[in-house]
Amino acid sequence: MKALTDTSADVIGAGFLGTEIVTLRVTTVGADGRFGTVVLGEVTANGAGAFSTTVTLDNAAFSAGSVHTLDAMGEDNNAAGAFAIVDKVATD
Repeated sequence: MKALTDTSADVIGAGFLGTEIVTLRVTTVGADGRFGTVVLGEVTANGAGAFSTTVTLDNAAFSAGSVHTLDAMGEDNNAAGAFAIVDKVATD
């Protein structure tokens, strides 16, 4: 099932170096055990090493009801991980 439209999600993070460029990625594991990663974009951490941004979860890549792992990787190999819960309205 697919959602009616693309969905946006707010993402916040901290623990990075001040002004570090952070890459946001989502990894998913399919029913067959295969996995894939989608790069959502990059954001620059503020002077305190934190960021807040909104990303678009493309309808073609994210099925309704699916669960993904979100991670943020800094250019200096600092990383943070989280679970992303996506609430989408499915169509038949």
